[in-house]
Amino acid sequence: MKKVLNVLSTVLFIVIALITVFLLIQRISGSSPELFGYRFLRVATDSMEPEIMTGDVILVKKTPASELKEGDNVTYVSESGELAGEMITHKLISDPVAAENGGMTTWALQAHGINGDDAPVEYFSDSQLVGKVVGKSVVLTWIFSLFVKEYGLAIFLAPLIIMIGVETYRIIKTVKESKTHDDEDDVGREEEKNDIEDA
Repeated sequence: MKKVLNVLSTVLFIVIALITVFLLIQRISGSSPELFGYRFLRVATDSMEPEIMTGDVILVKKTPASELKEGDNVTYVSESGELAGEMITHKLISDPVAAENGGMTTWALQAHGINGDDAPVEYFSDSQLVGKVVGKSVVLTWIFSLFVKEYGLAIFLAPLIIMIGVETYRIIKTVKESKTHDDEDDVGREEEKNDIEDA
């Protein structure tokens, strides 16, 4: 039972550490790191409600434009207006269109938000495409909602610090027990040597 608890605590420690590092990188850099072609992004606006709610964490898979179709939700980097340089998630309103340009195939895409009938159509190219939305994470949405608050970092760092403290205590205790055992062996050898000398 003790070994199972040790394994579970180690796994929990690693998972919390990885999530904390991932979220910390994202919060500090202001960008979303890519992991095996996937990104977790937090939706900041209501343009895709009710399908994707403000604050939802979506999973975006790096996908070539040739594999997309009308109705797919995609994330791309805007190059114009007040959102230039920002990632936007909208629904494709048509299949991507291929165009040959100097022996290279480029793709033109059109998308818009679904919240309201007057949502403007955005035109963008495959060079701006981040990927296709393949899912939402309820757990990460909850975690991110805590993490973006002022006390959010403390909520994630506190268990990590406690786990580090517990592991440090275990290591120190093991080292002391090992040293005590070695000292007892040394005392035993010294007594044995004295017994031999007395004989």
